[in-house]
Amino acid sequence: MQAPPIALFLGNLEMGGAERVFVILANQFARQGHPVRLILAQKTGPLLDELSPAVEIIDLQAGRPGQPSWLFALRTLLALRRHLRDHPPGAMLSTLTGANLVAILARALSGQSFRLVIREAVTLSNVRSRLRLLAMRWLYPHADRVVALTESMRNQLCASLNLAAPRMDVIGNPLDTRRISQLLNDQREWQRSQLHRPYWLAIGRLAAQKDFATLIEAAAHLKEEDDPRFVILGEGPLRQELQAQICRLGLESRVTLAGLSTNPFPWLANASGFILCSRWEGYPNALLEALHFNLPIVATRYDDSITDLLSPGVDAPHRIVPVADPPSMADAIRSLVRAERSEKNGRLPRIPPTASPQTVAQRYLALLLP
Repeated sequence: MQAPPIALFLGNLEMGGAERVFVILANQFARQGHPVRLILAQKTGPLLDELSPAVEIIDLQAGRPGQPSWLFALRTLLALRRHLRDHPPGAMLSTLTGANLVAILARALSGQSFRLVIREAVTLSNVRSRLRLLAMRWLYPHADRVVALTESMRNQLCASLNLAAPRMDVIGNPLDTRRISQLLNDQREWQRSQLHRPYWLAIGRLAAQKDFATLIEAAAHLKEEDDPRFVILGEGPLRQELQAQICRLGLESRVTLAGLSTNPFPWLANASGFILCSRWEGYPNALLEALHFNLPIVATRYDDSITDLLSPGVDAPHRIVPVADPPSMADAIRSLVRAERSEKNGRLPRIPPTASPQTVAQRYLALLLP
């Protein structure tokens, strides 16, 4: 008789760091012979195409056009409770704060007693809703284990959510270097990216969190004849606002909104440097990928956990700057451009502070199936 499946739960498989991590984990669990069930509030997103055929997909069909977020959460909770009651997994892993809260409540309401591990993807200093923070303090201690992505996040969660340290674990995101090597052969994206060279690259959803407005303003502080062009790879609700800012500052020839790409790796391979300008983050995958490509990096101090990923220093090939500070970002970019131009022996190799997908999957399995 086959063991009950490992369930993974999140909202959808749109392009995002947490979503990509769950695709990697689901595929790794299945590759290691475990039955795997991926439960989605709504079965949408381009990352669906990257799932192994061995992964069973459950669509809760909770999404409705135009519905408020509270109604979506309620519909998801009721559908997940019903599914867990009728089809209890051997263990379940959830990610992202909203999905974690729903998972904890749904397990309690289902009457089932399987093991539940939740993965928190943002630092508490970036949780804007007081109600959500109160819900986390109330519900997170009811999970069997809580995974933070960095030591800084772990310390925050323990101190603020009344979580016992022995029930907390730190597991960074995986970086699938084999997949990156395969996707570098994508000639369409390779040719698209080469059209913009030389450029510094930023990647992410065109939304307030990523704060590309600060990058655009920083570009206006740099002299065209001395400093680089910039490409922002992504789509989102702020496209028109950001494009208007580019035009208002006369930067049409220097800043390009290149749109969404499901394969950013040729863009990273052809970039001269990388910029992370976010107001808040958890464990940004794009930053790990930039480290893999040995790129000079300018990143905002979205919170102290950035120093778990980057080591600041005058001689380091990256800089950490304050959030929403265009002059500081411009100065940091300029210093790295000059350093890069004076570098005679090329970039020093840098090893991303992460583990292989196999190792990360094993660490999660140890929590799910102790």
